Amino acid sequence: MWIEEQKNGKFKYIERYEDPLTGKLKKVSLTHTKHNKRVEKEMIIRLQEKIDKRTANPSTAITFRELSNEWGKMYFPTVKPSTQTRSKTHLRALNEAFGNYTIDKLKAAHFNAFYLENLRNGRFKYNTVAQMNSVVKRILKYAYKFKGYDLSHISRLLDIPKMNQTKKNELKYLERDELVQILDFFSENQMEEYRRLAYLQAHTGMRYSEMASLRFEDINFSEYTISVKRSYDFENKLFTSPKTGNERTVFTNNAINKVLKDQIYWSQLNTLQYNHDRDNTLLFKTRYGNPISTLSFNNRLKLVGIEGKNVTTHYFRHTFITMAIENRMDRGLIARQVGHADTNMIDKVYSHFTQSMEKQQKEAMLDFKII
Repeated sequence: MWIEEQKNGKFKYIERYEDPLTGKLKKVSLTHTKHNKRVEKEMIIRLQEKIDKRTANPSTAITFRELSNEWGKMYFPTVKPSTQTRSKTHLRALNEAFGNYTIDKLKAAHFNAFYLENLRNGRFKYNTVAQMNSVVKRILKYAYKFKGYDLSHISRLLDIPKMNQTKKNELKYLERDELVQILDFFSENQMEEYRRLAYLQAHTGMRYSEMASLRFEDINFSEYTISVKRSYDFENKLFTSPKTGNERTVFTNNAINKVLKDQIYWSQLNTLQYNHDRDNTLLFKTRYGNPISTLSFNNRLKLVGIEGKNVTTHYFRHTFITMAIENRMDRGLIARQVGHADTNMIDKVYSHFTQSMEKQQKEAMLDFKII
């Protein structure tokens, strides 16, 4: 403790203490008209009481539901609506199980047993539980940073059993003849708009949510570019920023430009036929003026019937990547075209094709002869 004499003749008694939430040094003070041994002893006691009050452990009577709701109010406004929706779904399941627990009664074993039970009974896939566990960790981190509840002992012991995992096939792509089969099917069945969707996605590598968001003004025919400025959130029915958060430029060619011009003409006819708002310049839209849904496109792809493949819109994106690799396009350029933050996924595909080409080379050498 130290003492500072004030201009008004009074004395300020000051003491430092460490804030348990931040670890930073702070000060408390009391003012008295006198300065003597008796007052000093009194001030030491009163300052300590003040410090004890400020550093006392917060009440642990708060429930997990109350804590998670506080976290949600801070977190949800900072993320995309699609992330909000997913996190709120996870939060409902967690609160259903643990909402009434006070945090002093919570243990990692509660969460781990919950994960195990729901993976065993098939209620949740592994990826869903992993996302749920991420929400739990965010809540526990919030509890420490903003409420002073140290729940790190729970975070350290959280564990997800390796069960009910979805086998992820990174190489969902179409061979050239399969792509031609799809395009021909759409033409033969008077589904030209879906043919153009398939053609454009396979030749540009764009995400379907980005394709669904394209407007006439995003296309520059003379520069052979498409500006990818937004993405469509079909669940929440609104336009958002692209997945990586950044706008990017996708490059086209004469063949792609022809398909784009055909689609603009088609969209303009729809505007007249269905009396759409003239400001609605969506490239692909329904009779109601909304983006064509992923479900609508996927349902038509099921009609084609590619043997051994459950083709969805994502196949076209991977088809572009595989064809670009076969054509020796630089991996960094491919990543930029499709909007990947890095080349990790491209490298996986590249590795697959390298192994395939080595096998072909080995087989070719068995019968190789010059003379």
